[in-house]
Amino acid sequence: MGKSFAVIGDPIDHSLSPNIHSAAFRELNLDASYIAYRIPKGELEGGIEGLKK
Repeated sequence: MGKSFAVIGDPIDHSLSPNIHSAAFRELNLDASYIAYRIPKGELEGGIEGLKK
C-alpha cells in the first residue's frame, strides 16, 4: 500500500499540485498518490477526519 498525500482548500479545483506531484511520483517509481481535497470553510476538523479514513 502506497503513501497518500493531499492538498486541501476551498476552492481547490484550480490546483495543479495533484498533476505535478503525480507525475513526479511516476517518474521516480514511487508508490504514492496525491489528491486535491475540498474542505469548506468551517469544516476543517470533519474534513481532516475524512482524510484519515
